[in-house]
Amino acid sequence: MYDSPVGKIKISASNDGIFEIEFTDSDLIEDPRLEYFISQLDEYFYGDRKAFSVKFDIRGSDFQKRVYEIVSQIPFGEVMTYSDIAIMLGNKHLSRSVGNALAKNPLMIVIPCHRVVRADGIGGYAGGVWRKRWLLSHERRWTNPG
Repeated sequence: MYDSPVGKIKISASNDGIFEIEFTDSDLIEDPRLEYFISQLDEYFYGDRKAFSVKFDIRGSDFQKRVYEIVSQIPFGEVMTYSDIAIMLGNKHLSRSVGNALAKNPLMIVIPCHRVVRADGIGGYAGGVWRKRWLLSHERRWTNPG
């Protein structure tokens, strides 16, 4: 469990890597395999880390994994729309499917689905829209300090 500025985060790992990150309200037992990743989360929240360098065990359908791969390439502090991702997948009509895939994102923050917004607004976020706004604001602050 990790206490972040946006609430408690449950982190689950297998021997193949981290496979789930989710917001929670419960207290959970710490897993010693997660110490290195937790230090990277600290660095992210302090504005010192823009990308994560730990092993992940990404789970999901082939489509979800394609969406997660694209979203993982969105630079720190930048955003893309659901439509942008649908077009990158080769079908501009997949925006809703992209949103559904991101709603099941097993690695919040690391697969930065908070960086995906609607063309006409912020859009949803499985961790809560207030957290999405906070994360986007946090990244903008560290991308454009001053």
